[in-house]
Amino acid sequence: MRILHVITTLSRGGAENQLVGLASLQRAAGHEVKIAYMVLEGYWRDPLEALGIEVVDLRAGFKADPAAAWRLRRLIRSFSPTIINAHMQPAELCARLALLGTAAGSPPLIITRHNLNPFWRLPGEGAVGRWVARRADGIIGVSDAVKSLCDRNGCSAAAGRATSVHNAIDATEYAAVDGAAVAAARKDWGAEPGDYVVGTAARLLPLKGIDVLIRGFAEYLSLARLQARLVIAGAGPQESELKALASAQGIEERVTFAGFREDMPTVMASFDVFALTSHREPFGMVVVEAMAAGRPVVATNAGGIPELVNDGITGILVPPRRPGDVAKALLRLEDPSLRERLGAAGLAKARDEYGREIMFRRTMEFYAACLS
Repeated sequence: MRILHVITTLSRGGAENQLVGLASLQRAAGHEVKIAYMVLEGYWRDPLEALGIEVVDLRAGFKADPAAAWRLRRLIRSFSPTIINAHMQPAELCARLALLGTAAGSPPLIITRHNLNPFWRLPGEGAVGRWVARRADGIIGVSDAVKSLCDRNGCSAAAGRATSVHNAIDATEYAAVDGAAVAAARKDWGAEPGDYVVGTAARLLPLKGIDVLIRGFAEYLSLARLQARLVIAGAGPQESELKALASAQGIEERVTFAGFREDMPTVMASFDVFALTSHREPFGMVVVEAMAAGRPVVATNAGGIPELVNDGITGILVPPRRPGDVAKALLRLEDPSLRERLGAAGLAKARDEYGREIMFRRTMEFYAACLS
C-alpha cells in the first residue's frame, strides 16, 4: 500500500507517539508511508525519515487553514495514496477540505479518533464532525469509550463503519530497565531505601485531576504505616498551583515534582504504585506503561480507563474527584503481596493485549475491510 497519514502535529504527545509506532511497523512491512503534519514542531521528523518515511510540513497558519488543505490536495495528487489515515480533529478537517470534489472512496479516508474532545469548541461542532465523517470510509477509536462517543454523536453512522483499536506500546522497553537507573531515580526524588513511592505521569492540566491525587495522598499520610513519597512526573500550566496545594496540605516535603521525563520505562519501574486520577481520559496510555512495568494501578473509573484496569485484578478503580477513595486504595496497596499480585496480572495483560504488533495487525485488517 501507499499510506498517507495526516496529523495535526508531530510533537511528543500521545497521538503522535502512537502514529510513529504504527507508521514504523507499516514501513517495516513493506508499505510506502508518508506523514503530513500541519502545525507546531516536527519532533519526530528525523527519526521517521531515518526509517525511510517521508515527512511533509503542510505549514498551516492555523488549524483550519485552507492553504494547508490545498498543499495536502497537491500531495494527494502526486502520491496517489491507496489510503489516507487522518489523526486528530484539525487534521480530519484538513483532509476533508483537501478531498472536496473527489468521489467517495477515491482515495479511501480513515479517521482515527484519539480523544474524547468535541470536534471543535464552536457552535455547530457536531454538524461539522458528521460532515467530515461522511467522507470517511471508516473510523477507528483508540478505546471503546472513544468509539462509543463516535457512535452517540453520529460520526460512526456518517462514516458507515467504526471499530476500536487500542493504543499500544513496545513492552520490551519495560522489560529491560536497568536496576541502577531505577535506584538513581528514586534517590533523586528523595526516596530512602524501602520507602513506599506512589507516582503519576501526566501533563499538569486540570482534567488530569492531580489536585485530587495530592489531596488523597495527604489523607493517606494521616493513616500510613509506611514511609511514603508522592512523585509527579510531568510539566504543564498547573505546576505552580499544584505545588502551592501540596504546601497548603502540609506535605510539600513528601511530594517531588520530577518535571517532564522521556525515560518512562525507568520512571514506571521506580514507582511502587502508579496512580492516575483524571476526570476524563480517552484511553490512558500511561496506565498500560505502568502495567508493562509490572506496577499495580490506582485509577479513576473514567473514560477508557476501565477497559485497561480490571478492578481488584490489575489495579484498583476509584470514582473521579474522590480523594478519600484514593487514600483508601493507597492504604490497601501498602501490602506488598497485593502489589505483586496486581502488578503481575497487569504485566500479563499489557503484553497480551497492548503490544504494537496487535495494534498494527488490527489497523491493517480495518484498512482492508474499508478497501473491499
